[in-house]
Amino acid sequence: KRYSTLDKEAKMKKHIFGFILITFIFSCTGKSQENSKIGYNPDAIELNNKAAEFVIKNKTDKALELYDKAIKLDKSNYFPHIGKANIYISENNYNKALYELEEAIKKKQDLAEFIFFVGVLYEEKGNVEKAKELYLKSIRIFDERIKNPDKNKERDVNILNRALAKKFLNDKTYIDDLKLIKNLNVSSASIKIVKDLT
Repeated sequence: KRYSTLDKEAKMKKHIFGFILITFIFSCTGKSQENSKIGYNPDAIELNNKAAEFVIKNKTDKALELYDKAIKLDKSNYFPHIGKANIYISENNYNKALYELEEAIKKKQDLAEFIFFVGVLYEEKGNVEKAKELYLKSIRIFDERIKNPDKNKERDVNILNRALAKKFLNDKTYIDDLKLIKNLNVSSASIKIVKDLT
């Protein structure tokens, strides 16, 4: 394995940090506002928002209960699954996190950030081939986003995320991607994190 000098706990902490970074970048691009525009059930959206408030207050049992209610109300909304995955990751329950992320991806198949992280979880479980498949899939989606003129304001974030996926594939062209980032919205600290992450 690529991380033979690191113990398993240190590897997972790095990956958790990577997931937090990806989740932060994902939410900063306006994706979290998308649920009201797509026509998700407003009551489910409200439950999801309340659950997020309970997460902030560290009341994860109540948050999980509300996420489950949101899922029952609107089976097409993927946001509650991501919320549940965040809780499970914070509790080191990676199997449940994996399940929730895969459920979110079934509902919205272009979630490249989370497809990538599912790959990370598979790699940690020893399924390197599945991980590589998912890293490549996420890169294809990032490529499509980068080429799409309608997603121009998110271009640099997508380049940064593509660079991270490439780095996990040991593809040295991730360095070229980092050089493409021009927008100050992607901080130099984020770029450094990608360089240092693995």
